[in-house]
Amino acid sequence: MNFEFPIPPLAQVLLGLGLWIVLWLPIAIPLGRKLQWRPFQAATVQQKLPLLVPLYLLAPVMLAMLVAMGVTTWADTGLGDPSSMGRSLGLGWAIAVVGLGAVTAIRWAGGWLQVCPPDHPPTQPPTDGAWSPLDQDTRDPVPTAATGTTESTAPTASRAVVVQGVGTALALIPLGLFLGGIEEWVFRGWMQSQLQTGFTPGLAAAIASLMFAAAHLLWDGRAGLRQQPGLWLLGLVLVLARWVDGGQIGLAWGLHGGWVWGLACLDGAVPLRATAQGPWWWTGRSGQPLTGLLDGLLLLGTAWVLVGL
Repeated sequence: MNFEFPIPPLAQVLLGLGLWIVLWLPIAIPLGRKLQWRPFQAATVQQKLPLLVPLYLLAPVMLAMLVAMGVTTWADTGLGDPSSMGRSLGLGWAIAVVGLGAVTAIRWAGGWLQVCPPDHPPTQPPTDGAWSPLDQDTRDPVPTAATGTTESTAPTASRAVVVQGVGTALALIPLGLFLGGIEEWVFRGWMQSQLQTGFTPGLAAAIASLMFAAAHLLWDGRAGLRQQPGLWLLGLVLVLARWVDGGQIGLAWGLHGGWVWGLACLDGAVPLRATAQGPWWWTGRSGQPLTGLLDGLLLLGTAWVLVGL
């Protein structure tokens, strides 16, 4: 990387981020007022997604402007051969989903997750965390037209939940690809390369990961402070993925997108709910990923797998 620009690398990065925000403000200000959202305060999904999508759609515009200004080049943003990128993306996605599935299985085995029956969510988690969908269905039976007898609607409802869950999971794939791809293109692609023109790769990774973590405070507010160490470690693992992938972002994109998709599925496609039984330092705080030791072990385990590729 021999490209040089006559301002320090960190200033170049701040210039790019400032340009990105300036492009977004004409959309963010009126839309934020309509949605009653304020920066650096916790945002609901209904507030966050309508604001996040235009911001991320403007990322390629910001990068194109930086290339035109001579601040960076397309080669430095981590894009590679499409076929190679596709293979790496698929591998990263698989590693992310398997790892997240393993952590979910541990939570289930520890009694820290429970299945919510169709249309009959428990009002209180069981004291021993041992509720099972095989337990007797206690819902009111409904009469059948043919016999006048009663039978549970559980099988039909269960099939409906499965079909709905599969549909939701498929619909969430583009979301994972979009969010993961843009964040990797900006933070592990352009930003990492830009910082490496003035810092060692390790220090550049630490700074880029710190900025990546701090950016989440825009949506999470003060509650997001607990996630900062986990997000910083996540950023480092994704930088490692880029290095393992020969400088392209396909593997990091797959990991990031797979995690986004998996967490979204656990939240919306799979009828699992936390029982609030586990200690927060082990299972993490409710609604705040990357705040527990299990999440940290997932990231470290992913790094170990990456090193072995």
